[in-house]
Amino acid sequence: DVKGEDTETLNHFDEHTRYQFTRMLFAYGTGMTGQNPFANDEKVEITADIDSATHTSFYVNGQKAFTAITGMSYLPSEIQTFGTVQQPFKTRGYKPYNPSTNSITIGVGSRFNLGNGYSMTVQEDFVWGEGYGNGSKADDERCNMMIGGLNSLIHFADQQYFSSM
Repeated sequence: DVKGEDTETLNHFDEHTRYQFTRMLFAYGTGMTGQNPFANDEKVEITADIDSATHTSFYVNGQKAFTAITGMSYLPSEIQTFGTVQQPFKTRGYKPYNPSTNSITIGVGSRFNLGNGYSMTVQEDFVWGEGYGNGSKADDERCNMMIGGLNSLIHFADQQYFSSM
């Protein structure tokens, strides 16, 4: 029986271990693995070892059956303990490009006119775009890419983003 307890009480690892376990039973039951340890009525021992946050190894009768690799996900109750993912930007104000230092300051309050009626403004913790629908669908998509890129750049420059986000 893999139904287990109320899923709201399962943590991330238990939730994914149970999911991978049911996928393993499905794979064996449908013949996808070429073997079925459940074909006879003998008892079968299934164990799982959590190797890391994303890797779980499953064993059938002591022999490794497979390693499940899953992305990180969290229960709503866990997410509530994290606080905001979007931290306020640390950089404030705007300084135009300075060729002698090869630098520019883009921070809260900076505003850029992108042409075709589009603009973007750096808000407290995100970049806001304006002018959607003034141009073509392709223009809207390009504006979104610019906004997403600038948003990521500022968070990264403020050391608020990292490679695994």
